[in-house]
Amino acid sequence: MSKIDKPRPLIHLTGGGISGMTACIILQPLDLIKTRLQQQRQDHLAFLREAKLKGIKVAPFKSNIYTTIKDIINSNGYSGLWRGTVPTILRNVPGSALYFFALSEIRQILSKTRPPFMTEDNQRWQNLLSGSTARGAVGYVMMPITVVKVRYEVN
Repeated sequence: MSKIDKPRPLIHLTGGGISGMTACIILQPLDLIKTRLQQQRQDHLAFLREAKLKGIKVAPFKSNIYTTIKDIINSNGYSGLWRGTVPTILRNVPGSALYFFALSEIRQILSKTRPPFMTEDNQRWQNLLSGSTARGAVGYVMMPITVVKVRYEVN
């Protein structure tokens, strides 16, 4: 690759950061609802185990998306649907930026080391290897922030 053809890392970092920010703002209410539903289910299962040990009969807990949204809006208003946006941004913006950057760099390294006998059909395997390596590495690095984000959304 010549110097002109080489992708600039700043472009990938910026593109990843912008896409991460956009996804955070648009999808945060869905992420919050998902987290709350998961937590409600876990809390109810723990309650049922405790009730069973004590011999208490309990009706099953019915929670759905609509009741969860209603609870969030009733307790925090419509802005409550964006609770946890700051930790999500702190996780997703650098995470997406790092992912796009790592993906680009890994693809570049693999294309330089590809033997001449490899066909374009093997490009799929290079993409699979590049994507999974980049995603795994970024996920590992960003895991502590993910834990903070989920804890903030639950409470």
